[in-house]
Amino acid sequence: MFLLLVATSLRLSEVLALQWANLDFRTGQLTVGRSAQRVCGQWVFSEMKTRSSVRTITLPDEVLAERDATKSVRQKCACALVRSGISLA
Repeated sequence: MFLLLVATSLRLSEVLALQWANLDFRTGQLTVGRSAQRVCGQWVFSEMKTRSSVRTITLPDEVLAERDATKSVRQKCACALVRSGISLA
C-alpha cells in the first residue's frame, strides 16, 4: 500500500477504498472513484464529491512489478500448502 501511495500520489482515503474491480490487470490502469473514512468507529465508503475527482491512472512500472512479485509469492505459498496436504477451501 505504501508503494501505491508514493508512486501514484493518491490520498490514503482513496487507496483504502480501492477494490480489485478498480484495477484493470490487462492495461495496468486503476480507476479511483470513491474514498473511505472512519465515522464513529465504522468504515464509511462514499463516492467522490466531484466528477473531476473520479479518474483513471496508469500505474507505474514499479507498482506493476511489485504486484507481479506478490502474486508469484502467493502462488508459491498456495502450492506449498497443497503439497503439504492443507486444503485451501
